[in-house]
Amino acid sequence: MSGLRPQPPDKVAAALEHLVQRFARMLAAVGYRSGLDDDERDALVQSVRIRLWQAAGDSGETLLSLSTSYVYQAARSAALDLLRTRRRSGAWRAEQLENVSHLTTSDDPAGQLDLDESVERIMAVLDTLAPDRRTVVKLHLAGYARREIAERLNWSEARIRNLLFRGMDDLRVALRRHGLGPPEGA
Repeated sequence: MSGLRPQPPDKVAAALEHLVQRFARMLAAVGYRSGLDDDERDALVQSVRIRLWQAAGDSGETLLSLSTSYVYQAARSAALDLLRTRRRSGAWRAEQLENVSHLTTSDDPAGQLDLDESVERIMAVLDTLAPDRRTVVKLHLAGYARREIAERLNWSEARIRNLLFRGMDDLRVALRRHGLGPPEGA
């Protein structure tokens, strides 16, 4: 056993752990403000840890020199990614239905069914939009900013702005036509 010595800790791992501990309260605050549940807040910390590790490369000194604002931006970006993942997984529909729970009560299954059917009808109307407009509107409704949509689709921001404006207008008209929106002029 005398031949086995504990190895010195990896400098990057030690610096990373120090940084995560140093900003633990900030990471928790970003998670709470973003509406993440306990599991998602844990995933947030892990995602930030990975982002910081990637930023460090092979140098622990790089990690220790990162500014508070850099760590905050990494946390915000990770939180947004987690929220987008939640929305893409379909959990956002349940979340949206909970946000309008005042429209029905849990004792009103018919009202809940009507609400569920309305969501399905809205999604069906959305699917009738022209393909480019539909893509941009869906990404917008999923929470992506125009700049992010442009980067994701490799299109210009001007094109995204135009498609979003026209797509949202088409959606309003189609929803009214299907009796799902406010009346014209309201």
